[in-house]
Amino acid sequence: MLARTDPLKGVSARTFAARDLTDADADAWYALCAQHEFYDSALLKPAFAKSIGEARNDAEVTFIEREGRLIAVLAYHRRPGAFGRPLGIPFSDYSSPIVTETTNLTLGEIISLAGLSAWRSDTLVDPWQTLVDPAIPSNESHVIRLKVDESPEDYLEARRALHAKRFKNFRRLERQLIGEGSDLQLKWGKPTPETMAPIIERKSEQFLQSGLVDLTQTDQSRKILDQISQSGFVTSLWWDDDLIAGHFGFRDGVAFHPWIASYNPDYAAYSPGNIFLKHIILSMPEMGIECYDLAGGHDHYKKYFANSSRPSYPAAVTCGGFNGQVQKLSQTVWSKLGSNREGSAVGRLQRRLDHIAVSESRTIPRLREVARAVRKRGFSRPTSNPHDQG
Repeated sequence: MLARTDPLKGVSARTFAARDLTDADADAWYALCAQHEFYDSALLKPAFAKSIGEARNDAEVTFIEREGRLIAVLAYHRRPGAFGRPLGIPFSDYSSPIVTETTNLTLGEIISLAGLSAWRSDTLVDPWQTLVDPAIPSNESHVIRLKVDESPEDYLEARRALHAKRFKNFRRLERQLIGEGSDLQLKWGKPTPETMAPIIERKSEQFLQSGLVDLTQTDQSRKILDQISQSGFVTSLWWDDDLIAGHFGFRDGVAFHPWIASYNPDYAAYSPGNIFLKHIILSMPEMGIECYDLAGGHDHYKKYFANSSRPSYPAAVTCGGFNGQVQKLSQTVWSKLGSNREGSAVGRLQRRLDHIAVSESRTIPRLREVARAVRKRGFSRPTSNPHDQG
């Protein structure tokens, strides 16, 4: 464990391996998350950090305290050169310091207290608007939040009232599917070989066909998938023995965040994603889930079923020292080449290379992913949620 202090701010910090998180530390972390709804994501909780810590030795947590009270938590991967990567990357739909409204620390100060040379995230959650420039546009996610006293039927009726034509079409397509001769069945629970195999197989096919990095096979992402499969959660919709759609991801209490979204192309004409989400909402009380986070992207169907969002922001910070200057120089070079320009081919190239780098650590597979990406997509713009290609 490493300890640091900032006398001017009156704070102290201790950094330790995520797998060594104690129950007492977890309780304090949960209390910090409870201060704002935006922190109710399963990916921002201590259970997630500890699970990732079991899969990867570079997962760390920094606790920052003032006068013995926890005021900030940062969980991350410490990569070579003390570069901080979002925890759970490439499945990090949210990665952010958890802070109180009165933490009174800049993002750079938090990163420095963690002993990092730099830190970058495209999905920083900032409910108090104290960590990023308020002028920066936010990325909007899609979140289903079912109130304790709200029935699923009332929830869906409220969504239908907002999108009447769409829901009429959803009902028509579901009647057509059921009319083919079988009932639909929603299954949920801990992953089993029977539920996981078809979800992973379908997703791998989708990745390969689209030219995206196959996160079901790359070594870094596979470590995380294998670890979470031991304690994760699966929802899946079936028509007889056929998987129509499935979600796999991490669950913490009443909050579930799917990572892998898989759909059967044989049922594409029935709009399976819409039918799937309807059945999920109807079963949320039985599943014991109140927050079902669909992350960003795929507005063409997610927005009709989500009643809330979790804004997040791109953020990058470098600190002093040699490693920090190296990271700053790298960012400067990419910027001068045009990576920050809207629609820039250089920017797309940078994002794709970065996505490959965080998913695969081996040189030959990395080169193979680059070649396949060029052949299939020419470094076209990835979605905001690259592992959620429906």
